[in-house]
Amino acid sequence: GQTDMDQLGKIFAAFGTPNPSQWQDMTFLPDYIEYQHVPPQPLRALFPMASEDALDLLSKMFTYDPNARISAQQALEH
Repeated sequence: GQTDMDQLGKIFAAFGTPNPSQWQDMTFLPDYIEYQHVPPQPLRALFPMASEDALDLLSKMFTYDPNARISAQQALEH
C-alpha cells in the first residue's frame, strides 16, 4: 500500500478486520481506530495451490493477536 491506512485496507480485504474475540488487547493499542467490518477471504481462495499443511501454517502465521501467533521456531518445526 501507499500509506499505512492503504496497507491496512489491503490486509483487511484479505484477512478481514480483527475483532475483540480474535485479539482482546487491540483496543488498547495507542493508534487504535474502529474500522468498518470486512469479512475474511478463505485462505484457499488466496492461496489456491497451497497444500493443507501450508494453509494450516499460514493460518497460524496470519493470526492478528501476537500472543496467539505461531513463533518463528514453531513455524520452522511445523
